[in-house]
Amino acid sequence: MREELDIAIAFVDEELTYNTYIVGDDFTGADIMLAVSLLSFILKT
Repeated sequence: MREELDIAIAFVDEELTYNTYIVGDDFTGADIMLAVSLLSFILKT
């Protein structure tokens, strides 16, 4: 389980780093919720 979590966190971190259209210039609460949603989705699959 820990390994899957690390992979999911790395995936979300990479998405937020390289896809600026997701976060724009400011990292807001909505972006954090998006990251949590992505993480939840990844962990369910």
